[in-house]
Amino acid sequence: MREGTLYVWEWKGLRLIIVISMIINFLVNPGFTLLPILVTKHFGGGALELAWLQSANGIGMILGGLTLGVWGGFKKRVVTAFSALVVSGVFVVAIGVMPAHLFLLAVGSMFCFSFLNAIKRDLPRLDTIHSPSGDPGSRLHPPDEPERLDGPPGHGRGWPRG
Repeated sequence: MREGTLYVWEWKGLRLIIVISMIINFLVNPGFTLLPILVTKHFGGGALELAWLQSANGIGMILGGLTLGVWGGFKKRVVTAFSALVVSGVFVVAIGVMPAHLFLLAVGSMFCFSFLNAIKRDLPRLDTIHSPSGDPGSRLHPPDEPERLDGPPGHGRGWPRG
């Protein structure tokens, strides 16, 4: 466990992405929980408009994953993930500041955010990175997956798995 934590800590790009992802997810996740309120109170919509946003979210995630599967990302996976993280942040902010009369643009922004969010997942899972010590079969096991701790406790994150 110590070796895995040190390895991630020394890998500057991975450490930066983990920290930035945790902060962004901590701030963004409650917003997606409140998406129905955004649709009804700000955009003046109903169930159909909420369905449009949620469909854009799902379609974007699927197409982003397929695109990453075909394209493979940049040579350095950290560059792919960090680029997608930064640009997806722009789209999620756009959803939050979108004027009410530009609902279709908000749907497009949701699609782009989800598309890039899927591409951001190009980083290897922390527990699948082989140990730098070269021990056959050894893998890194950081103290827990930091991304599990990125949302508010009310979202069921950060609690031990059973």
